[in-house]
Amino acid sequence: MYSNGLSLYVNIMNILPYRASKALKLASPMSIGPFTKKLDYLISKFAFSSLDTVFTRESYSFDLSNDMGLNTRYCHDLAWLASGELQEDRSWSGHYIGTVIDWDFPGLNKNEYRQRYIGEYIKAIKILVKESGKPFIIYNQVGNGDGTSLDEILIKEIVDKCGGIVKHDSSAMDPTVLKSRMRYSKGVVASRFHSALFSIQVLCPLISISYQPKAEYILKDIKLEDICYSIDSFTGEDIANKLIYLSQSSSDFSKRLNDAQDKTLTSIEHTLFPVLRS
Repeated sequence: MYSNGLSLYVNIMNILPYRASKALKLASPMSIGPFTKKLDYLISKFAFSSLDTVFTRESYSFDLSNDMGLNTRYCHDLAWLASGELQEDRSWSGHYIGTVIDWDFPGLNKNEYRQRYIGEYIKAIKILVKESGKPFIIYNQVGNGDGTSLDEILIKEIVDKCGGIVKHDSSAMDPTVLKSRMRYSKGVVASRFHSALFSIQVLCPLISISYQPKAEYILKDIKLEDICYSIDSFTGEDIANKLIYLSQSSSDFSKRLNDAQDKTLTSIEHTLFPVLRS
């Protein structure tokens, strides 16, 4: 929940009807903030104040919730708990892969920064393809419910500009299938946060392109801030060279990813589970 116009108030209206309820009221929003308007902050504070506990998955939302005077507990993203037996699927073996996001760039010139994002992403693709000798694969992370991606238009624009060096894997994939393929890739350029999370789960080298504080702080909180780049200032050369380096030193990086997983699972066990059992 952040200052994004009507969508913020739609979310608030989902909370307000339960304000008078005596039932235990828990919330685990994707993120809280940033609020660029004072009114957004005050109305959100009023709506959340009726909740017994608000679970936040990163320190930016946690600090903001405390500033609002809410009963807040820090708990990592529940997708860390996603399980399922991985298959022997080498469809993406040897390829660099990635997700994109058709972002609005609030507060900035959308068209200018959108084109910048596309241009730098394509620069990264060209460097990675040259290193791997295989096409870059863009896959769907967030769908519309009809088998297409929320980012379909942007994906098509990148594919058209890159020609044969980029392939779009549009197949519908649940997390288990996705991770089964991802673990054999050379590395991930993650513009969607859960593509970063799934990469960590299978110890796959990755770069995260952060479009909001939530993505930046989730990685910062588990000591992986060095692989996070801002969507409005990253360069294709920087992220490609970093990803190639991580791919070539994968054993050391895998230990960092494994430590990050252990930290998140321990946090969930000690924060969320006791409340659900009570």
